[in-house]
Amino acid sequence: MRKIILSLLVAVIIFPAASYGEGSSDLDTGNDLLKACEALIEGPESISNSSLQAKLDWLSESEYCYAYIKGVVEWNGYYEKWLESVPIKPIFCIGENQFEIDQLAEIAIKYMKDHPEELNEKGIAILNSAFSQEFSCAAN
Repeated sequence: MRKIILSLLVAVIIFPAASYGEGSSDLDTGNDLLKACEALIEGPESISNSSLQAKLDWLSESEYCYAYIKGVVEWNGYYEKWLESVPIKPIFCIGENQFEIDQLAEIAIKYMKDHPEELNEKGIAILNSAFSQEFSCAAN
């Protein structure tokens, strides 16, 4: 168990440093996330009469939003649920409530539209802000 916790702590320290450096060319800003999450919420009906390429683009964008949100929520859930004895605390606290990714995407979209000044930030930072505002750990 110690090895697992130590590995997670090392990953938490190294992963952000490696992926969020100034020279990063990642395409995961709030602008990208907003576009992708809007595609997810609009659904495939919004492109039913479109070209195959438009349908593939929609699929790619909606999957990006779905996976991004799921990853952030699950990552935070480890802190919330399984690492209670470690001094690292969760950023937001969904608790035992069950939410569909669509519902979480709607929360994220609303936050991004309410805070357009943050759209150039990394998607993970924006989701953490949106979800910590909606699911405050202080409220639990």
